[in-house]
Amino acid sequence: MTPPRFEDLPEEDRERFDAYLDGTISPEEFDRLQARLLENADLRATMRRYLALDEALRSGTGAILKTSSAAETTAGWTGDSPVSDSTKVIRFPRLRALAAAALVIGAFVWFLGFRDRPRVIASFDGLHSCRWMDPCARVKAGDPIALGERIGLSAGRAELRFNTGAQVTLHGPAIFEARSRNGGFLILGKADFIAETTESKGFVLETPTSNFGDIGTAFSAGVAPDGLSRLEVSKGIVDVVLADPDSTRRLKAGDTMWVEPGEKKILTRIEAGDGTPAFRFPTLPPPSADDYADRSQGHASIHVTRGTLGRDSGRIGGSADVLLDGVGQSKQDS
Repeated sequence: MTPPRFEDLPEEDRERFDAYLDGTISPEEFDRLQARLLENADLRATMRRYLALDEALRSGTGAILKTSSAAETTAGWTGDSPVSDSTKVIRFPRLRALAAAALVIGAFVWFLGFRDRPRVIASFDGLHSCRWMDPCARVKAGDPIALGERIGLSAGRAELRFNTGAQVTLHGPAIFEARSRNGGFLILGKADFIAETTESKGFVLETPTSNFGDIGTAFSAGVAPDGLSRLEVSKGIVDVVLADPDSTRRLKAGDTMWVEPGEKKILTRIEAGDGTPAFRFPTLPPPSADDYADRSQGHASIHVTRGTLGRDSGRIGGSADVLLDGVGQSKQDS
């Protein structure tokens, strides 16, 4: 069966062929082109013919050579009669097949090289008195950052800008890994994050103990050598996601949270309050007899080994056990 002519192919296939030959095809379109070629033998045959023709036109030699003048000259030298019109075309079918095969092989070699090429997702923006953990590192502003690249900053301040518009500022010493087009893993140190563009919304920062998902615009994070993670929200809203999805905590501007490492995550949360003189906490209730550490629960105790506790302040006074009694304080926290 004769393969279809190029002009008879669907418009999408023709556009992908042309984009491939022009070098402007995207990775997604190349994946679609490869899938179409693998499933359709006629399409492969048409592509081989089209590639061979394109190569012939580009090289200027062609797989078909007209030799009218050369044939007539040769006839004059030998005294033979001039060749007929039917013999004035020399065809090289084997050369054409070899050229097409070489082009197809070259296309797949290019494809493999394209897929192995590191995907750039960010770049270095501002560098301030930076020293790197790798003594051989030579980094300058504008250098690309590939997917999966790890950045080890021993001192100074390095500003990174993701292609989505998210901005990350590392404060040395810090180790950060670019893990996705809109997220990364803070292994150690302190970093500031700003996500003000529409595309950068949802920036996710991973730490050894939790993930911080940006819903607002700005937050800071830190990871201590022992794995203790800290999150401080300066603007907007950030979700703290632990191993259990039901344990997600939402922090707003002014809130801070520490997440301790270990099998059971211990959270320490500091809330900004509601800004009123009463200073009520949005989610943290005042001490009560229902608290796990309350004296009535029987889980905690306090002993004063020397002196007295709070007697001069007039606020607590008496036995130290009053600190474990949520209803026994002279004035509750809120």
